[in-house]
Amino acid sequence: WRIDVDDSRRITEFNAFALNWKLGEQKVIQWQSLDGLSVEGLLIYPANYEEGRAFPLLVNPNGGPARRVRHVLDQPNAFQLFAAHGYAVLAVNPRGSHGYGESFARAKRTDLAGGDLVDVMAGIDHVTGLGVADPQRLAVYGEGYGALLSSWAITQTQRFRAAIAIYGELDSEDSLSIYQRSVFQPTGLNGNAWATFESERPPSGALSTSRTPLLIISTARPGGESASRARELYRSLNSSEQTVEYLELPTADSRRPDPRTYSELFYRELRWFDKYLKFDGQDLFDFHLVGEWAAGLRGWEMQVARAEPRAAYSGLLPESHRYLEVTLTFRPLTGAGSAGDVDTLELMPATAIKLIGPSGTTQPFAGIVTEIFGRETLAHDSASVIRVAAPGAGARVALSLRLAFKIPWQAAEYRLLVSEFGPVRIWARARD
Repeated sequence: WRIDVDDSRRITEFNAFALNWKLGEQKVIQWQSLDGLSVEGLLIYPANYEEGRAFPLLVNPNGGPARRVRHVLDQPNAFQLFAAHGYAVLAVNPRGSHGYGESFARAKRTDLAGGDLVDVMAGIDHVTGLGVADPQRLAVYGEGYGALLSSWAITQTQRFRAAIAIYGELDSEDSLSIYQRSVFQPTGLNGNAWATFESERPPSGALSTSRTPLLIISTARPGGESASRARELYRSLNSSEQTVEYLELPTADSRRPDPRTYSELFYRELRWFDKYLKFDGQDLFDFHLVGEWAAGLRGWEMQVARAEPRAAYSGLLPESHRYLEVTLTFRPLTGAGSAGDVDTLELMPATAIKLIGPSGTTQPFAGIVTEIFGRETLAHDSASVIRVAAPGAGARVALSLRLAFKIPWQAAEYRLLVSEFGPVRIWARARD
């Protein structure tokens, strides 16, 4: 761009693809910690933010020690990508972070995962008080020191529904050896500070009693100290009742991991958060699209042949909502009919067919689309059973069914769940 006193003109078309990005509002916020210390952080609003609606909140405590989160677009923890998927993100610069003076950087740093964890929790209270975050849908995640802080946090409170600890070297500052050399000593800590932290607050022992699902990710080079710590933590928790999973995404170069590692890391994190913050523990991240066939049980496969928003039906003109009409098609799997292993399919709309909204809520079933005197309306009888009869041997007949659900006017992504079949992703556009 060329910007003059009273004029501006675009000169190049570089990065024109960014015009299609839908970014969440991002701003610096401040709050008071429990001891009165003023703490700062970065709040990223969901890209689909609506005033008065509370969203799931992801908390990233990686501002310190001896680092800081900056108010820029290019963040190492994919804040705006999570915002694009309907999450609010709070990135905290707790005590020990750089950029706020020497006394702030040294504030209680011998109390690792103590004072800084208090700062993080106070920030969560502040954001929920603003009405942005849903206090029932909180998650914490971090790498390097942030991995230890996140692991320790879920042993001190049951507020988090999910947590992710990333052990590795996605950038050079996240190496434990570099922390020990360049972080602890310059801030006046004694060389045994890390060992003291692990002896006084070992996550493995305390985590065995935690009930927060934890995903441990190793992005470290195989055989390195970080990779060993990640595997050791997983082994210590795998035999307990803790819900824990382990993932290895090793990279050959700690300073420049390949783009596929970053992409895989983000989608694994997103899947974990979706599962516990949006879908109540159900893994609905892997899904079919409209038009694809989803194989099920009893010899059947299913297709969402069509899914379109609709404003009204005959005799039904709501003002507070609209409808999403879904056309389901069922047919026997190839070869199943000739083998005689296709059972009659019975589905009760109230229990076997659900439309899950972006916040994990079930959208109300409105009825089965039917035609009366040449006009389409809805027959709402959720207690009735829909029966798809098994065809004769060798028959390959497709049977269709049209259902309607009540949805809001805003654009949103939904998951259609039909018992015994995989979830189907449906995107409903905004009101025309």
